[in-house]
Amino acid sequence: MIKMFTNSMLALVLLAFFSNCNNSNYQSTQSGMKYKMVKDADGRTVKMDDFLTLNMLYKATKNDSVLFNTFTNPQPLNFKFQPTLFNGAINDGLLMMSAGDSAHFVVKASSVYKDQLPAFLTADDELEYVIKMIKLSSAEEQQREAAAAQAAQLDKEAGLINKYIADNNLKVEKTESGLYYIIDKPGTGGFPKPGQRVEVHYTGTLLDGSKFDSSKDRDQSFKFPLGQGRVIKGWDEGIPKFQKGGSGKLIIPSPLGYGNRAQGPKIPANSTLVFDIELLDFQ
Repeated sequence: MIKMFTNSMLALVLLAFFSNCNNSNYQSTQSGMKYKMVKDADGRTVKMDDFLTLNMLYKATKNDSVLFNTFTNPQPLNFKFQPTLFNGAINDGLLMMSAGDSAHFVVKASSVYKDQLPAFLTADDELEYVIKMIKLSSAEEQQREAAAAQAAQLDKEAGLINKYIADNNLKVEKTESGLYYIIDKPGTGGFPKPGQRVEVHYTGTLLDGSKFDSSKDRDQSFKFPLGQGRVIKGWDEGIPKFQKGGSGKLIIPSPLGYGNRAQGPKIPANSTLVFDIELLDFQ
């Protein structure tokens, strides 16, 4: 009979495994960090500014209390590796690792928390980090992967968007980035430029017509600085298509919206967004 592990049971199994590691097998770096490579795979090692995907557990060794653990999470950590991360305490160790490696690092609590030690730790207490390096990418590789993923997602959504356009008999313009826009009322007050503060009314829906937000429902316009990354990319690109006093529609594929991040229950991951826009003013 197959037994299903809960997250709690899996965490206990992992903790038992990590606790049974023999400290006598550790080596030390010049900085004083102790380390042990559990699995040493081939391939290039981590460099500063690489993008790392990894699972991490760390615990206080004096009582084996787990302080952080992603091994039981649905998604691993993904971040750009920079000198300031982890206060530099385990950076020596991470720089030794390749994709596929597993390692243990042990450092003084004071090297991690500096002068902000939690009440349950002293400066000489040790923390043990357990790292499974899943993937590493250079900045250039990350950019290529992101561009490829965006292109693939745009292609995937294009069929649904084209059906929406045909079903609603819309005449659209399309930008190179994949943004679709429709000008219903041209307006006469000129076009806003990056850096200017714009004021809009909007209603946002998904392709199926379900509404997720509306400034009109609140009877309160929305103001923001254009081209400063304060809103989704589709807005920063699309709002300048309207003149003051103009109105129309933006159809925004998910790479120009919220991408693969759900925004609460009303906007699932990888959602195409449709906005009815009125450009009220800018200055």
